Amino acid sequence: MEKLHEIEEITHKDSRGRLVKKYSLVKEEKAKPKDEVKASRLKKSSEGKGLVYVATEVPERRVLELAAWIRRKPTGWATDREDVKKGQFFLKHWSHLVPEIGKPEEDPDSYAFVWPGEALEELKLEGLVSSRFFDFKLVYDTVTVDLSKETPSVEPVFLGAYCSPVIVGYMGYYTHMQQLHRVGQPNVRRVINEPQSVCVAVGKEADGSIRVVYVETHKGKLDKAWVSGLAKQLRAKKKRMTGYDSLKEDVKRKLLLNLRGVFEQRKLLIPNRYAILIEDLLEYSYRKPSSGYVLALGIAADLCWS
Repeated sequence: MEKLHEIEEITHKDSRGRLVKKYSLVKEEKAKPKDEVKASRLKKSSEGKGLVYVATEVPERRVLELAAWIRRKPTGWATDREDVKKGQFFLKHWSHLVPEIGKPEEDPDSYAFVWPGEALEELKLEGLVSSRFFDFKLVYDTVTVDLSKETPSVEPVFLGAYCSPVIVGYMGYYTHMQQLHRVGQPNVRRVINEPQSVCVAVGKEADGSIRVVYVETHKGKLDKAWVSGLAKQLRAKKKRMTGYDSLKEDVKRKLLLNLRGVFEQRKLLIPNRYAILIEDLLEYSYRKPSSGYVLALGIAADLCWS
């Protein structure tokens, strides 16, 4: 009797942008039971038929974090969303990689992902504990379907601008000549930072909700002309500019705690097209550098209440 093999579909686009499908046998030594193959990862079907299963490597870290929150708070999720379906599926089939949600090592972070040892190796994580400032579920609940790419007609509008250093690369600590005198010593890498400015505008709606209406970045330090131009374009009632080198610790703490309070009151709405802002909120830890989106949002939200 002929031996059956697992078949996998490989899809890619050719030089003209046409979709090309290929089918190949899964190598015998890598073949797995059906359930394990299905549990590898969910992928959006190119035919628009929803989600299909394909055999790949372990799931993404963000999906496992989502699975952890679904386990903690099983109800209230938008089950028609594909990422929620992924999280639910991986919680069932990859539970050994799903982290626990516990207390952070230090305040004012609100919680931490505590990863199992196997996940450290599989996902190449930097440490066992990943602290976070914002409640993942509350951030997730703020995300709305972006029905239009035009700025919504909400008034008044408030504009927050923040500048932070962003890692753009690394360089060797020693020069080539110095390395010759330091035989046997490692070439230490030094982080290269460049400033990046972020503007986030929010509108205050009639029911008191705050909606993100505009996000824009600018290379370099804060430019007054750039911020003023955006304020005029959006007809902002108030604007405020702050840089990392002038933001005092007590002011930063106040901004972030107030912003977390807005989430807890469920008074914030963020269109899903502002993916980088949402990602920065999900990744944010008080003692780690961020790309500036969180503090720009915090400044804008604070203007709504001052």
